[in-house]
Amino acid sequence: MEELETVTGEGIQDRKQACPEDTWPGLPMRFVFDNFDEMTQTLSGNNTLHDTMGILYKNLLDDHTIIQHINGTPTPDRKAPEEKKAVKKNRPLTVADTVLKTYFVVPKMTVFNYKNTSIFTLPDDAIRARNLDLLWMMSHTFETDVLPMWVGFNARFYKDELPKQEVRYIPNLKEPIASLSVVRQTLQTTQRCAEECSQNYDLATYDLNAAKPALQIQARESPLFDNIFIMSGAFHIEMAFCMWST
Repeated sequence: MEELETVTGEGIQDRKQACPEDTWPGLPMRFVFDNFDEMTQTLSGNNTLHDTMGILYKNLLDDHTIIQHINGTPTPDRKAPEEKKAVKKNRPLTVADTVLKTYFVVPKMTVFNYKNTSIFTLPDDAIRARNLDLLWMMSHTFETDVLPMWVGFNARFYKDELPKQEVRYIPNLKEPIASLSVVRQTLQTTQRCAEECSQNYDLATYDLNAAKPALQIQARESPLFDNIFIMSGAFHIEMAFCMWST
């Protein structure tokens, strides 16, 4: 098993591509980067081993031939299998870590140009959701064992028409995401994956502690990373909203 895992790991490293395997051109894809606690825990949460893990999520099609007709982008060429040479069976894997260049400049962003001029109104689905919640709570007064819990109850009335998606993993970076060098590397990875998949733009999502330096680096090195849309994670947006509302 160790030999098979080692061969798989070597095959991934030998691809020399930023995108994970089976990432097809012409399909929308997005990225998320965050800290990953590496096999250690402390009572305070400090002094843990933090890696930076990135994931790529994209639409999933059952028939890959459909991709040939999306934006006129052909599917990747499949090379003929080469004759395999006898290799030595290894159990340990020699990992080729990404070499990060130290980012010496402290980026600053004095002007924030993202202005929200839209007027928020409740969507029509909000009224329907409130009615379903009221119906679910009223149904509980009958104390029946047939009634499912809230998620199962709503699932009976919800039809998901969005395309299915799958998640692929980007190689880990062995430094915490708060490092400026790591943040810049994630921007480069996002940009490189977009180029490999023939996309002019792409979107990367971070938690607030990484989204802020990412926006600062983007502003300072403009127009280098102008084709990346940097988003803050929904969890931190919700926290900011709760703090503002109180």
